[in-house]
Amino acid sequence: MTATASGAPTPPQPPSRRLKYVLIASLALNLLMLGTLGGSIWAFRNNVMMGDGVNAHLLGFTRTLPTERRYEVWQATRTERRALRPSRKEVRKARAEARKVLNAAPFDKQKFADAQMRVLEAEVKARREAHQLFIAVASVLTPEERAAFAKWRPTRHGDRMRPYRRDGDPDDTKPQGSAAQPR
Repeated sequence: MTATASGAPTPPQPPSRRLKYVLIASLALNLLMLGTLGGSIWAFRNNVMMGDGVNAHLLGFTRTLPTERRYEVWQATRTERRALRPSRKEVRKARAEARKVLNAAPFDKQKFADAQMRVLEAEVKARREAHQLFIAVASVLTPEERAAFAKWRPTRHGDRMRPYRRDGDPDDTKPQGSAAQPR
């Protein structure tokens, strides 16, 4: 405290209004960061084994299994998952090359067609290896788990994602009624 000319101590000054706003903004920012961190931890708490993102759609079913069983399936399919990684890298590389050729000036139709064929070949190779992973997962599941997987799969990847019927008829998406053409 400081003394005035009369010798009496002056009362302490209240914090400025600006300081109050800065402290409130700092508290809000800290709470936002804490909420983001907590939400991330909460959202990914069960995805420890799915962390590398290898075929998450296929192995996503394993999340429905008990933890110890999920670990067994994960360990049993290690070889197939590791074999798939380089193929996926090749697909990404082939797609990047195709984009580069597509953006090149002047456009070379033959180069682009060749690049697209390399993308197709890389995708087919990766798809074959993904099927091997699918077979490996199915082979380590119990009969009850395979039945549950068969039920689970269409709900995850079923007709709701397709703009056409399974038999390939694109007209299935047309509305039924007076405007629809007879087949």
